Amino acid sequence: MFAAVLLALIPPAAQPEKIQAPKPVVLREGFYSVSGEISGKPYESLSMVQKHSPGVYVLVWYAGESVHVGVGTLDGTTLTVGFGSAGGMRGVATYEVGDGKLSGEWVALPGDGKRQTETMEFLKPLKKEK
Repeated sequence: MFAAVLLALIPPAAQPEKIQAPKPVVLREGFYSVSGEISGKPYESLSMVQKHSPGVYVLVWYAGESVHVGVGTLDGTTLTVGFGSAGGMRGVATYEVGDGKLSGEWVALPGDGKRQTETMEFLKPLKKEK
């Protein structure tokens, strides 16, 4: 009661603003179109995102004849992924998750060791088995 009386005495402009909780981020399971640049050269491919457990995701990139598989964690709006391929490529990627879109950077070795940019846009959901 004392707090309510105290707040009533404070002018409205000086009262603290009500902070709204941010909307939870939804990383949609399904297929994504992928576009980016490797050393300034554009590329396009396809990827798949599947939830493994709360906050943990499996990603697969289909890039020409190469397939890269990764596991990542979602923390707030940031998805961090470690990935590799049968050909020996190993790398890390960090994406900001938006509404049906992931935007970020990745780096892999062997390669030039430079950060590359990439955007993934949602295409369609995974078919759930019944």
